[in-house]
Amino acid sequence: MTAAIALENVHKVYNNTPVVNDLSFSINPGEVFGLLGPNGAGKSTTIRMLTTLTKPTQGEIVVAGHDVVRQPFRVKQQIGVVLQQVSVDLDLSVWETWNSTDECTTFPTLVVELRSNAGWNM
Repeated sequence: MTAAIALENVHKVYNNTPVVNDLSFSINPGEVFGLLGPNGAGKSTTIRMLTTLTKPTQGEIVVAGHDVVRQPFRVKQQIGVVLQQVSVDLDLSVWETWNSTDECTTFPTLVVELRSNAGWNM
């Protein structure tokens, strides 16, 4: 089985300070995965690399079969991310936050309609 997400020997250095050091793991399709650690452990940096917001200094990251450095657009076509800091209103549900984010971006309306027509109550 091909991993949905795979990191191999990933490093990230900011201003000569290593923030992610030799990280390797894989997540299979359908698997639930938690990224836990103390402040400063590199969790947010790892998410930023997985979502193509920053490039790893070294190593390889593959998401949905696409390399995050060489194929960032393909990765972005396969993922959906709503970061905690993006929430406009603390009283909004995940679905309402996603919809308000969608209204501010060029995310295809067709996808929103397909998900709505599928009966997903989010």
